[in-house]
Amino acid sequence: MRTCSLIVSNTLIVMALLLPPSSSAQGLPQPGERVRYWLRRCAVGVNGTCAKHGEGTVLSITTDSIQLTSKIPANSAWLAVHDIARLERHAGRKSAFWRGAAWGAVAGGTVGVVVGIAVIEPMRCGYVSPCGRGGAIVAGGAGGAFYGAALGGIVGAIARQDRWQPVVLDHVSVGLFPVPQGRVAFLVSRSL
Repeated sequence: MRTCSLIVSNTLIVMALLLPPSSSAQGLPQPGERVRYWLRRCAVGVNGTCAKHGEGTVLSITTDSIQLTSKIPANSAWLAVHDIARLERHAGRKSAFWRGAAWGAVAGGTVGVVVGIAVIEPMRCGYVSPCGRGGAIVAGGAGGAFYGAALGGIVGAIARQDRWQPVVLDHVSVGLFPVPQGRVAFLVSRSL
C-alpha cells in the first residue's frame, strides 16, 4: 500500500513540475498592446458610448481594471475586470492567401461554367480543344477556376487578417508539495 501511494505521489509531483501552467505563462496584456473586449453587460466603452464590445490599446493596468484608448476618437476609458466577459490580445497578422484562392476558384469556376454554357461554341474534338457542349462547359469552368484562384490568392495575400489570442483574466494555479511521511500537499489558488 505504501509503495502504491509513493508511486502516485511521485507521479503527481513530476506532472506538476513538467507540465507548464497554461494561464500563468500568458498573463495580462501589457501597456501598448492592442486588445479587443466583450463586456458582460452594457457599459460605457472606449469611445464613450454604451457598447458590449470594442477594441483599443492598453494604457495601464491595475489589479481590478484596465485603461484603454481607442484610435478614433482618442478617448480613454477604464474597464472593470469583472465586467469583461472575454479579452483578446493582438497576435500579429496572417496572410489570407488560401482563403482568397478558394473563394476566387469558386467564383471563377462559376463564371467559367456560365461562359462555357452561353458563349463558347463547341469545336471539333481534339487533345486540346473541348469536345462538344460538355467539353466547353468543363473547359470554361476549369479555366475560370484556375484564373480565379490565382487572382483570389493575390488579393488574399494583400488583404491580411489580424490574429487574436485569448487572454485568461482569472488565473488558477495548482501546486503539489511533498510533506513528511511520504505525503503530498495539494494547493489550489485563484487570482486576478
